[in-house]
Amino acid sequence: MAKLGRRNVILTGFMGTGKSTVGRQLALRLGRMLVDTDLLVETWAEKTVAEIFDQEGETVFRAWELQAAEHIANRRCLVVSTGGGFVMNPRCVTQLKRHGVIVCLTATPPMILERVWDTDRPLLRGPDPEARIADMLAERAHVYNQFPQFDTTHKTPFQLSDEIYNYLY
Repeated sequence: MAKLGRRNVILTGFMGTGKSTVGRQLALRLGRMLVDTDLLVETWAEKTVAEIFDQEGETVFRAWELQAAEHIANRRCLVVSTGGGFVMNPRCVTQLKRHGVIVCLTATPPMILERVWDTDRPLLRGPDPEARIADMLAERAHVYNQFPQFDTTHKTPFQLSDEIYNYLY
């Protein structure tokens, strides 16, 4: 484990790419605690992500995410699953890179939609969620592409944790 040492492993990528699921598997493999930034924000705010978006707006939610990034940046030996838009804030990325390695999970728009169709995703509300997914992926590509990519479309969490482990070591 010399290559990774005590650095955090940060999983980023669009919603529905498997960050939380793969994060759990990778945390088990590495013997580390998993921190899900959405759950952290929900705990601090005492509201769900959807409630924060609905009641206070995306700007307030993104401010909570920055607080989460600052909190995580001061910790070591974590596996961190971020929200899909977390790395769109350069300040969050700077904080996470201080003591972490960031990797990006990807999937095709149809697979993302299949994974999230029955969940309340504020950014996908509207008449054509698959088109919205494709548009948002295009908007975020310049940020997501900065990080090593792992396609989750047809792989199990176990296969992905192996791939990420092999990349890290």
